Amino acid sequence: CVLWFRYQAITIQLLLAAVEISLMHRIYALFLKNSWILSLLILLGIAQLLSMVLSARLVVSNVTYTSTCYVTKPHAASAYFGATTMTTNLAILFMISWRYLRLPVPQAREIMKFEAVRAVLRVILRDSALSVIAILVVTLVQMLSNLGAVELSLNGNILYHWLFCVLWISFGRIVVNHSKVVQE
Repeated sequence: CVLWFRYQAITIQLLLAAVEISLMHRIYALFLKNSWILSLLILLGIAQLLSMVLSARLVVSNVTYTSTCYVTKPHAASAYFGATTMTTNLAILFMISWRYLRLPVPQAREIMKFEAVRAVLRVILRDSALSVIAILVVTLVQMLSNLGAVELSLNGNILYHWLFCVLWISFGRIVVNHSKVVQE
């Protein structure tokens, strides 16, 4: 069972890192490759990575389960993973929203070009925001369930699969839209 939980932790960490790196790449481009933004994104990424490694190490080695690998009592250290994941995703959502809302008002001769940029940014904001919000909701429910604040008939055993699906779909949408933006 320990190998199964390690596999789950590694898979979620890799998918979450892929989604967040893709979103951070978008943010860096939206902020015109600003070095301060890059520094902030690197700091968020490192904090997220360290938290994921620490949480996975604590949770995987101390989880209690049945003979069929069904988790009977999740470890409270998973709250570290949930808190830093939510913090990083809220920061990403704020930065993308801020950039979208702070676009300059165009001059009359630049309206066509500006509308094309705004349309691309609208797609980026929509998919990025939906991805981040979905990850936030699943992570919040999982964190509250693991801490015992919310009693679910289906505990964290099924929430892993929901988080896996949300991350996989989010990453797919981000990559597809990134390739569409590059083609245009």
